[in-house]
Amino acid sequence: MSIETIPAWMKELEEEDLVFIKKFVLASGSLKEVAKQYQVTYPTVRLRLDRLIQKIQMGGRAGMRSLYLLNQTLCSGRKNRSEHRPGTHS
Repeated sequence: MSIETIPAWMKELEEEDLVFIKKFVLASGSLKEVAKQYQVTYPTVRLRLDRLIQKIQMGGRAGMRSLYLLNQTLCSGRKNRSEHRPGTHS
């Protein structure tokens, strides 16, 4: 594959994402092995992979920004509703 044919989603990834993917592939997909390489726990690596999957699914940085804004909107909506309930305190 030449540089010109790299998919847009891959161009959106940060350097650390690409390093993680490379380590994951070279470890034959073993999260346990990747955890050893990073000297972290398996759940930490699993979370990192899950976030990377979401990032790719959402279309890179633009998608992550949209997801962040949606999350902020939903959280502020919850806060506003709880402020208006009788018996709740902020």
